[in-house]
Formats: sequence, structure tokens, C-alpha cells
Amino acid sequence: MARQSLHRSYRLQHFNLMVVLYTFPSFLKSPLITAIFFLFFTILSMLFFFLFRGMAYCKYIYPIGSVNTAFARTSPVWLSTYEEECKSCKKPDCALACPYELNPSKFEERKSMMYCTMCMECAHTTRFLHGLSRTALSEYMPWVIVGNYLQKTFGFPKWVDMTGLVAMLMALSLVLFLVWASFTLIAKITGKSFREVLLTLGYAFAPLMIVGGLSHVLEFFFIEYYHNIVNGFSQAFGLGIHAEPLAKRGDHWLRIFRIFPFIAGFWSMYILWRRTEFIGKYGRLSVFLVSSILPVVYILLSLLVLVGVLFFPAQHFHRH
Repeated sequence: MARQSLHRSYRLQHFNLMVVLYTFPSFLKSPLITAIFFLFFTILSMLFFFLFRGMAYCKYIYPIGSVNTAFARTSPVWLSTYEEECKSCKKPDCALACPYELNPSKFEERKSMMYCTMCMECAHTTRFLHGLSRTALSEYMPWVIVGNYLQKTFGFPKWVDMTGLVAMLMALSLVLFLVWASFTLIAKITGKSFREVLLTLGYAFAPLMIVGGLSHVLEFFFIEYYHNIVNGFSQAFGLGIHAEPLAKRGDHWLRIFRIFPFIAGFWSMYILWRRTEFIGKYGRLSVFLVSSILPVVYILLSLLVLVGVLFFPAQHFHRH
């Protein structure tokens, strides 16, 4: 996959930098020479990226790659996907995860697993969707509609997720607009500068990120992080320990973590009420109501996500 080639390119740059620094310590003291040095290896890294994309080196140059291909043709082991669960998948996550840029969902159709090395990346790195994207309401969300339109119109490759990019830009734009609009209005109400209002009340939005983010962090810990951390230490120090995930995607008990966005929203509003005292007691309630627009919208969106998960579940989850 593309990221494998990028990682190879980054390692190449890092290796060459270390060689130059330790062998010729005075070489990079000139700004011009340093700029030329990094420009050269940046161009070289881009060349490696396009040359070895899709594991081209392993497929066609490296001798072991040819041996793997021969085993793939004669191996009694066959890798297949769940036909019912995967037939409606428009963007196969298993294909995006494959370092060889293969599509496991097409193995049955083509009756061939050529170049597949059974690394099982496809089975372990299915894309994990958040919030409303994991519900049946996903197709009606504006970021999904716009993202799919851009994806089809401009023909972006599948490893470019325009839906995720549009969702991030929409969320960022909404937050910045709400903060700017509410604080501008407060500045006019109180006669204070926008900067003073921002520095006084801006701290109250910290729980939205810190506490609200615990919902995803804890869910991922039980699904992905725990066993990867334990198995990584076990492999590094030869402990002989093998850990399994503490939970599976779609387990109902994981929904308990969805309480954190609500805690974050109300905590933010509490801090806002306390901080408005520094703005001035005159019109304090008005200042609080206006400044609470962002946490209120955050709480409403969290409620919409909860309703979507409970009453409009996705028709299927990817299974391993």
C-alpha cells in the first residue's frame, strides 16, 4: 500500500541524514548545502514512493517475492470474505489495508490469490467508523454526500477518504464559526475586546476535547490498543504472552463510554458559568447563554449519535 512506500522513503531519509551527520559533521553547517541535501532526498523519496508503490519491488525485483507467488498458487490455504456482509461494501477496507494493494473480496471471483502472502493485514485493519458513520443514517449525512460526490467527480483513489476529509473540514468550520460568532456578540454586549473574551472564556471548551475524547480512546483501548500493546511487549522481550482483544466491534456494553461527551458538554457549561463572573456581573446570564452555544451544539450532536446507534443501527458490521 502507499503508506508502506512512504514509510520506506522516510526511513531512507533518516538513514542518510544519520550517515551524513556522523561521518561529515561539518557538512550541514551551511544553510544552502542543508537545503540542497534535503531537497535531493525529498525528490529521491518521492521517486521511491512511485517506484515501489503496491509492493512493486517485492513483486518483481526481490527474489523472495517470486517464491511467495509460487507458494500462493499451490497453497492449500484459501483466504475469502463474508459474501453476505461484504457484497454491499462500496469501498473494501480489506483492500485498502493490503500492502500489495490486492482486493481479497475478488479472490473467489478470480479464483486466484496470486501475490497474497497471507500477512492477514486485511483481517486486522478494517477501517473503524465513528459516530453517525456507523449507523444507517450515514448516507444522509452532508459530509458523506459531499465526500462521495467529490470522490466520484474527481476520481480520487480509494485510499483517499474524501468523506473523512470533508467531515473534518465541516466540523472545524462549524467550531470556528460558533466560537467567533458567540465571542464577537459577547464582546459587543460587554464592551470588551474579542481577545479578552477569548482568553477569559476559551478555557471552558477544554473538556469538550479532553473528556469528550475519552469515548473513543476507551473504546479503542478495549478493541485495538490493549492486545497490541501486550503482544508488542511480549514479542520485544520474549515473554511468550499472547493477548486477545478485550472486546469486539459492535459489543453493546461499549456504549457505556458514550456518556463522556455529555459529561464534557455539561462540564464545559459549568466552567463557562464560573468564568463569566470575570467578564462582569451585569448581563452575566446573557453572556453565559451566548457562550454556551458550542457546548450545547456538542451535546445535541452527541445525542443524535446516541439515537442513531440505538435506533438506526448499521445493517452490518465488518467481521473478521
